[in-house]
Amino acid sequence: GGSYLGPKLVVQALTELQTNNHIKVFFYPCVDDLALKSLLANIDITRTLFCISSKSLGTIETIRNTDTIIKLLETSPNYQPSANNQSFVTATANSQRAIELDIPESHIMPFDHATGGRFSVWSSIGFPVLMAVGEKQFQAFLSGAYKIDQHFANTKFEENVPVLMALISIWYRNFMQLSAYAVIPYDVRLKNLPAWLQQLMMESNGKMHDINGDEIPSSTSPWLFGEHGQLSQHAFFQAFHQGRDVLPIDFIGVLADASENQDFLLINMLAQSAALMNGNDDGDKQSYCPGNRPSTTFLLKKLTADSMGQILALYEHMIFVQSVIWNINCFDQPGVELGKKIARKIVDHMQDGNLKQMDLDQSTEQLLSRVLRSL
Repeated sequence: GGSYLGPKLVVQALTELQTNNHIKVFFYPCVDDLALKSLLANIDITRTLFCISSKSLGTIETIRNTDTIIKLLETSPNYQPSANNQSFVTATANSQRAIELDIPESHIMPFDHATGGRFSVWSSIGFPVLMAVGEKQFQAFLSGAYKIDQHFANTKFEENVPVLMALISIWYRNFMQLSAYAVIPYDVRLKNLPAWLQQLMMESNGKMHDINGDEIPSSTSPWLFGEHGQLSQHAFFQAFHQGRDVLPIDFIGVLADASENQDFLLINMLAQSAALMNGNDDGDKQSYCPGNRPSTTFLLKKLTADSMGQILALYEHMIFVQSVIWNINCFDQPGVELGKKIARKIVDHMQDGNLKQMDLDQSTEQLLSRVLRSL
């Protein structure tokens, strides 16, 4: 479900893309058969600990994936789970459901029900991070986040970095009418940052009604995307420089671990931000770039567990401040739930053999009939 993007980002970042960690971590977040095939090609199932990470343990994808792994284990020779010898642990806010899945209480890592999945990497959902980097590094990761928590709670607004980030983003969104936002890390260890932040921002604040149920008169979350900087330059930077639409960009670079290649990446990052700001007018209309296109550059001295905790906490607090200004509950996602409810209804009607009795729109009904004919 939605809880894996944070742990995946942090594991990749703090293990040098899993080149320096003894315990390897793989993620199986979707029910796609090829995802399972790829997973099984990389692990020995008899020597693997499976961590079910789910707030509710009721998400249909989580249930199906868990059932799939259990069936595979049960076909493995000599698989005899006991209270002290288990292939499963779970991080959840629903301990009772975990017990119903025959997971011993000693293997259940609970977290508070108020913690949303996309904000949960600091909780037991971060267990994969702990296993990958060890307790000392995980504590440093939490410590970095705590520094930003304290900064956010105790610093006046005009010097409060998450508040300033939120106010600038709302200026771009609601006053400049810029509908998109890009995050471009120039370090491959942070390549999953845009995906994590995409979920954090769009699922939290992509809403049209405030906490009172009133329609919000202004636009809310922008469309957020991004990719590693050098790859982005060959994909969508052309539109950044000469497209008709403007969007703010966050560039993120890491200063340590200097090498000729890393210096080349940082120079490219600074060149792109300069080109966006200054543009180009050499008299050739085809090469004309208007400039005055906004960007912010973050420079990390080193990519450590502490600085990783800081950068994630900065964005979390930024998005919370956005939600307060827009008067949004950033900790729910009813729009996502709607699609899941429809999917569950279709599956239930299929299992009961009365799909024709389900009230579907004509488009969905015809598409579903084509899917069923192919089965």
